[in-house]
Amino acid sequence: MNKNDEWFTPKPIIEKVKKVFDGEIDLDPCSNHLANKRVKANFYYSKNNSCLDKDALWFGKVFVNPPYSNPELRKVLLRAIGEYELGRIDEMIILTNSGTDTRWNQILKNGLQAYTIGRIRFITPEGHDVGTPSRGQVFTYYGKNKDKFIEVFKDNNFCWFPNLKLKQKVTKNVNNI
Repeated sequence: MNKNDEWFTPKPIIEKVKKVFDGEIDLDPCSNHLANKRVKANFYYSKNNSCLDKDALWFGKVFVNPPYSNPELRKVLLRAIGEYELGRIDEMIILTNSGTDTRWNQILKNGLQAYTIGRIRFITPEGHDVGTPSRGQVFTYYGKNKDKFIEVFKDNNFCWFPNLKLKQKVTKNVNNI
C-alpha cells in the first residue's frame, strides 16, 4: 500500500509532455517545490495552495499527475475536466493508473487515452525509484493537438491507443465525403 501520494514523474515523461505542448507546461496543479524542479511548470499548486481551492486558477497547457488515493484523485479529476469544459485550459495531459475498472476512471472517458506498454517507474521526493507499480499507466489528452499527442506517445512503442485504428478509419471516411 502506498503511504505517500507524492510519486514524481520521471524526466523522459515530462519531455514527452513538453513535446506535445510545444516546449512548455503552464500549470502543474498537483506538485510541490521539489517536483517542479523537474517539471519546470510556469506555475504549480501544492498541498499548501491546493488546486481544489475555489479561487485556484487553471489555465493554458496543463500537466496533471494527481494524488492516486481517493477521494483526492476523484476531486482533482472532476476539477480538471470541469476547468477544461469551461474553456480555461487549452490542452491537458492527465497521468493516472490504468484503472479501467474504477469509477474515477469513468471521469476520463471523453479524453484520448494512451496506455503505457509496461509500467512507469516513478521517483520519490528523495530522488529514488519508487519501484514498479501494481499496474500500468494511462495518459489522457484533452485539446486540439490529438495527432501530435498520438505521434509523441506512440514514439518508440511507448504507448498503445485502443481506438487508434477506429480513429484512422473515421478520418479516412470523413475525408472521402
